[in-house]
Amino acid sequence: MATLGSLILLQLFWSSSYVAMKFALVSMPVGFVMILRYGIAALLLLAVVRFRPLRNASMRDWLLIVGVGIVTFTLSPYLQLKSLTMTQAVDVAVLVSLEPLITALAATLFLKERLTWDLALVLLIATAGVLIMSGFH
Repeated sequence: MATLGSLILLQLFWSSSYVAMKFALVSMPVGFVMILRYGIAALLLLAVVRFRPLRNASMRDWLLIVGVGIVTFTLSPYLQLKSLTMTQAVDVAVLVSLEPLITALAATLFLKERLTWDLALVLLIATAGVLIMSGFH
């Protein structure tokens, strides 16, 4: 039961981050909010890698790691924060609600995983529910 409580608490922190970023964006530039959100985590990750290096990583692996890191933790957050300055924080719920559906479809297309009708229906109903509750037009 303590594990479930911890997971719920962590999810509350994670899902409230867009509201916190909306507050931060009132008085801070997008780049600084990005550094606060991802820079601290990146420094911690670098510290972990320093004490536990990736010994078998080739130059190609490092280029892929850096490329994915730039897109995932620089370009994507910048565009997210920039768009958050132009909309309400509640609109993020619509975007976030699409993530499980997109993930399931991508897993089916690219990883050849099987998407059951039950899961597809649940994902569509949940997404529709978020759209309705957020007043999406």
